[in-house]
Parts: sequence; structure tokens; C-alpha cells
Amino acid sequence: MTALTASLFFASRLFMQEVDTVRSPTVERDEIDRHESLFDQIQTESDDLQLIDELTWRQEHPFDLNSISQEELESLPGVTPAEASSFISFRRHAGRFVSVEQLRVIEGVGEGLYEKIKPFVEVSGGARGMGIELRSRTSRDLQPRRGFLDSSFIGSSVKSYNRLLLEAGEVQVGAVFEKDGGERFSDGFVSGYAAVKDLGFVSHVVVGDFTADAGQGLVLWRSSAFGKGSEAVSVAKKTGLGIRPYRSTDEFNFLRGVAASSALDLLDGNLAVTAFFSRRSLAGSTDITDALMGLYEEGFFRTQNELQKQKAVTEQLFGGRIQFAAAGGWSIGATAYHSRFDKPFLSDRVFEFSGQTATVAGVDGGVQFERLTLFGEVANSGAGAVAGLA
Repeated sequence: MTALTASLFFASRLFMQEVDTVRSPTVERDEIDRHESLFDQIQTESDDLQLIDELTWRQEHPFDLNSISQEELESLPGVTPAEASSFISFRRHAGRFVSVEQLRVIEGVGEGLYEKIKPFVEVSGGARGMGIELRSRTSRDLQPRRGFLDSSFIGSSVKSYNRLLLEAGEVQVGAVFEKDGGERFSDGFVSGYAAVKDLGFVSHVVVGDFTADAGQGLVLWRSSAFGKGSEAVSVAKKTGLGIRPYRSTDEFNFLRGVAASSALDLLDGNLAVTAFFSRRSLAGSTDITDALMGLYEEGFFRTQNELQKQKAVTEQLFGGRIQFAAAGGWSIGATAYHSRFDKPFLSDRVFEFSGQTATVAGVDGGVQFERLTLFGEVANSGAGAVAGLA
């Protein structure tokens, strides 16, 4: 029988210049399912968690239709490159939007695009100024799990989630704390970041926890994404947003350090350069020689056996990306990173990673012909493994 859950939810947002309500406290599974059957496209439990967190954030902090980029538009569920291109072309010729409902009059897109993106966009009335947002959620299973009955769980049964966000113009500071049921509070997940935009030549800087997306994900893709699902053609192409602050409670798929990006208008196009550095501890299983047999991605630390996997290895990673996007609708980019671990990985399978260092590099590109989109990426691990898609 499915365990019943009792939840206490508290959310508040205070703006010094404006008082607003939180748009949606959470994105429930049935609500997301109304938007292109998203959960049919999710491939792993990790993607499930990050996708919910990302869409929840985007509903609470929607894109402005008058400033949203084509890449940001394509990152929304079910939006095709052709629809995004039609939107950008319409805005370029029609000028500013005064309401979200104007999406319905875009030729060749209309009602379809409107239904897809209306929960995630708005027409902003201007700068919102300084703000403080606090969100807290506590839950507990009314039906005890086996780990509590046999005393293998060492922590309380309370699950806690807390998020704090401070905003002041182009500066944003955020922090997240989550404790799963069965964990001690001292073993809970803590994440935080400080982000600044529009620092002259530097367009975006993130210090703390962040994600980085590039190309089609063969080289670098550390955040949520949609899989094929039943709409195989419309969501086949991935669209990354580069570096972004990390706001999810997934305890594995993120980087921790510093990242910066810069953009320059050049030769009837845009040249973007990104660099990042990360150093963080990862959970995993080791053998008697202290060599790593595998990483532990679940993020539960409720038992003594799970606690032994904490901070099993330290990863140090640095890399970057350069991309040129032409006004004519084509782009080309290159991505590379080098990673070093303080313990060796063991593997007896061909092409599976082993040793202490890894270098991965790839090139990607795409071109848009009205409603036809061609794209691809080729990557090499530096150890004989090559991958490609088109």
C-alpha cells in the first residue's frame, strides 16, 4: 500500500519595492503531464528531480517575453527550434509584447506555442528591485518504512526542504538545504551560489554550485533535459543555456567552484566564451586498496553502509567552451574539459573510464532553414572512445 504523507508547506516572498505572491508552490506530476507529457520524456530519476525543480523555478521566475533568447525559448518543454525562430522573428518586426496572449497571433505558431510556454513566461513591468524569498517544506511518512522498523536508519523520519533567495538588481544569492527521511540533519545536502550578470565585458559569473550545458550533451551536460518520449522529433535537439546557478536537490549532477561567460558581437553574429573550474567531493564505493569501484548518485545517507560512501573521492575539473552563432541561423562551437580524481577508478570493461584523469573534447554545430533544423556533435574522450550524433 502506498504510504500516506503529511506535509506542512510554508512559502513567502517579500519585495522591498513590490509585494508579490508565489505563482506556484510546486509542480505536481499531473500538472507537468499537461505540458507535452513531460514525464514520458524523462529518462532517469535524477532527470525527474531536476526537471521538477527547474520547472518549479521557472514558473516562479518566468522569462520575460521581451528579452527571452531563442536558446532560452528552446529550453522550455516541447518548443521546437522552428517555433523559437518564428517567435524571435515576430518580435524583431512587431516590437515589444504587452501581454502573453499576443503569442496566439504569431503566424505558423499561434495557439500551439502559447499553450506550451504560457506557464513559464510573462511580460515584465520593469525591474523588480530587491527581494527576499524563503521557501520551506517539511513532510513525514505516516506509515513507517522498513529502515525505521529495524532501526537501520540512524536519523529522524522527518524530511525537510528549505530554500533562501536574495535578489538585488543583477545580483542573486541562493541557498538550499535538504534532509531526507532517515538522515541526520548533519548529513543533509547543502548547496549555495552567488551569481552576477552584466559586468561589462563579462556577461555572467557564478561562484558556488552551478551547472554547465554545451552542444548536444556528449561532452558536457550536467543538468536536466528531456528525452525522446513519444514526441521524438520535436524534442530531439538539446538546447543548453551555458552556465547557470544550481538550485536543485539532486546531490550529484552539478559542479562546485566558479564559472564565467562573455559574449561579443562580431562579424554579423555573436561570439560566446565560457570558462569554469570545479572542485568537489563525490560519494562512492571503494575496495580494500582504497581504489574507487563506482560512484554513488542516489544521495541517501541513512544507514552506516551509506555513510561509508560519503566523500569517497575528490574531483577537480576545469574546462571551457567557445561558440559562434551567426545572424543567418547557423552556429558552431567547441567544448573541452579535463578532470582529475585523487583516487583511481577500477574498470574491466572496454571504453569505461578507469584511472585518475579524463579529458573530453568535442565540436558541435547547427543550421536552421525555416522549419528545417540540422544539428550534430562529435566528441572524443582521449582514451579511444568516440561518439557522435546528427
